[in-house]
Amino acid sequence: MNKDKNNIIQSIYYIERLEFLTNRFKSEEDFMLQDELIKDGVVLGIQTICEYANKISLDLKHKYPAIPWRAIADQRNIISHDYGRVDYKSIWKTFKSDIPILKESLDNILKIEFNVTYSNIKESFK
Repeated sequence: MNKDKNNIIQSIYYIERLEFLTNRFKSEEDFMLQDELIKDGVVLGIQTICEYANKISLDLKHKYPAIPWRAIADQRNIISHDYGRVDYKSIWKTFKSDIPILKESLDNILKIEFNVTYSNIKESFK
């Protein structure tokens, strides 16, 4: 499988895992009341999503400059290297505001570049 295609699929896969985990939280306040294990799970999920997105080739990234590739890399670096700076409220906002846009953008790249959508292949991917 093409490396870019695989990295995009992996990113969307982890986005959907986080969606499943966080669907029970109705608000930021509800999320903030969760124990550290749940909140850290969301942080780790975002780190994983960013990691796979960062592995996408520069050639493909240059074709889609509207995606904030630098911000994705920065988010991953903060989580990975400066964990003490992780702010759970910021993580929640990232997940609710930025991640859905990223998911849609990545699925569009799959469609344009590889003639497939995640929903069409996710069952065979698991």
